[in-house]
Amino acid sequence: MGGELSAVLPAFLQRQRWYQGKARSVRCSEVADVIPLPARAETLRLALVRVTYEAAPAELYVLPLATGEGEAGARLAADSPDLVIATGPGGGAAAPVLHDAVASPAFRALLLAQEAERRGLEGGTGVLQGEAFGGLEQALARLGDQESVVLGREQSNTSIVYGRELVLKLYRRLEAGTSLDLEIGRFLTEHGYAHTPAVLGAIQYRTEGEPARTVAIVQEFVPNQGDAWGLALDMVARFQKRAAAADRPAPVVDTSTARLLELAREGPGAGAEQLIGADFLAHARLMGQRTAELHATLASGGADRDFAPEPCPPPYLDALGQSMRAGAARALQQLAASAAQLPDSLRAVAHRLLQREAEIMAHLERVRTLQVGGLRIRTHGDLHLGQVLFTGRDFTIIDFEGEPLRPLSERRLKGSPLRDVAGMVRSWHYAAHAALLERAQAEPLPEPERERREAWARYWYAQTAASFLHGYFAAAGNASFLPGDATELTELLDAYLLEKALYELSYELNNRPHWTAIPLRGIADLLEERR
Repeated sequence: MGGELSAVLPAFLQRQRWYQGKARSVRCSEVADVIPLPARAETLRLALVRVTYEAAPAELYVLPLATGEGEAGARLAADSPDLVIATGPGGGAAAPVLHDAVASPAFRALLLAQEAERRGLEGGTGVLQGEAFGGLEQALARLGDQESVVLGREQSNTSIVYGRELVLKLYRRLEAGTSLDLEIGRFLTEHGYAHTPAVLGAIQYRTEGEPARTVAIVQEFVPNQGDAWGLALDMVARFQKRAAAADRPAPVVDTSTARLLELAREGPGAGAEQLIGADFLAHARLMGQRTAELHATLASGGADRDFAPEPCPPPYLDALGQSMRAGAARALQQLAASAAQLPDSLRAVAHRLLQREAEIMAHLERVRTLQVGGLRIRTHGDLHLGQVLFTGRDFTIIDFEGEPLRPLSERRLKGSPLRDVAGMVRSWHYAAHAALLERAQAEPLPEPERERREAWARYWYAQTAASFLHGYFAAAGNASFLPGDATELTELLDAYLLEKALYELSYELNNRPHWTAIPLRGIADLLEERR
């Protein structure tokens, strides 16, 4: 079975949103382990797939397996072709279909049962071990026989919703060590942070002599109206209609980090509340408040070595500056290698940015000379509007895995909470310009109209980001985890914003090249604001 599966893996993996090696040269893909699952009506297995690359560390992926026979197999192949791994001999309607087992209700039920029963299942080289924490039994009793469904939104893992009680996240790329969602989620659950889903169970894959790898976690289901990204895009669309009806140019705004912080202290004027919406600006402030409360909780783990706050001494800042410069160098090298494939308009912007590499490096170098107060704590690590659920009245923060391009060991490191703040500020910038980008792809606008809309988008970004910052710093107050000096805080936040925009550039070049327009614009704005 292993050899036959290995032969079809490369083509299957390339079609999967959760596969992170699309831009790499693959040496081989092979089945590292297979764990039989105790199903009655069908054969289910969990395969561990090792992908070895030419110039990058090998990765281990989870691939649940099931076989569809006859009409059921044909229907799955027609409805969900991306889940089909291989078709049996003959290839006709009656041929068996080997597919990703997330399509199987029996598989989805087994995952949940393994955690609830703390069941251990043996494979050829490892053991799949279920774990249950407080609250899972009560949630299962409420769940009863409600059905499970697989969430369809794009993400690097697979999420399964059970009724309106539980959400199971199946990790596709297994890293050596406990997942951050499990580690941080349990800490927040145990320390009473109410604005993230409680973690109720987990499945770990264990092999002798190696750290356990988290295969899945189960959390409480939080009823919601979608994520804050969708909410923001809806608000941007409404705002642009109101701006068009206003029939006047957008106010000129300074979006430098220093000015955003000033605007946060001043608060939005009546004009901003009328155009953007007072309720939505209040939502942005509430998101800032919930983020500050998250950081306060993460900073409260003094007795826990993994969560105890630590100072920011010069050696740490020296290492931080070096890390930022190294990340910038990788992003710019990738941009240089990819520039020729970009559209003409982006190619010119890319070349102008590449000419300013020394300027970028000089600014990030300044981090090493800061005398920053505050503390290093565990943080979210990849906070943006897509990681915040809107409940209709409040917000819930999810997904603590951190930035997927960074190794787990790096994502576990403590750091300034201002990195999370920078992630949210950059996300407001993304929301402001995403709709314009998609419109330009479908129907290019005349230059004067495009410039007018971009000016209004810049205004929307400044006001919403400042409202978020207002909510954050009002809730954080004089928290010990923040730098006490306003100038040092501004400099550090500014550096994190540039680092984040460069990270976004690398991500988009790998996944959505036409979206590189947004981080390219953000980097250019950050550089211009320093002149």
